Amino acid sequence: MGASEMRAAVLSTYSFSVKGGLTSPKCVIPATGTTSYASFLSEDEAYYFCAVLNSSLVNAYIKSFSSAGRGFGAPSIVSKFNIPLFDPKLELHLKICDLSKSCHKFAAEGKKEILHKKEKEVDIYTAKLWNISEQELNEIII
Repeated sequence: MGASEMRAAVLSTYSFSVKGGLTSPKCVIPATGTTSYASFLSEDEAYYFCAVLNSSLVNAYIKSFSSAGRGFGAPSIVSKFNIPLFDPKLELHLKICDLSKSCHKFAAEGKKEILHKKEKEVDIYTAKLWNISEQELNEIII
């Protein structure tokens, strides 16, 4: 089955619980043939970028010209849209970053209902990056 949605996640370090304590923190990197990676200067920048990639707007844009499959959401496709560079001084960027952190937390906890609400908020705030109104957003992601 091919991919039909953009799925991005922030990878950081993780410690495993073992008898006697925790292991030293290691970066956990899943290895598949269709995974792409990007590095960032800060964790906040990574969360911001992740939220934008997972937004319904980005998925709608990619679906408009890319069919499901191995190439869906490939770096060559992602390079076609303009994601504003993360600016930690901008309240909008920090809000998107915080929402992304919340989404990661609720996804890890399996709290799908709260996650869905936060993803809707991500859509509203990422739309503001491109000056898209809520009405236009609703028309695009139907």
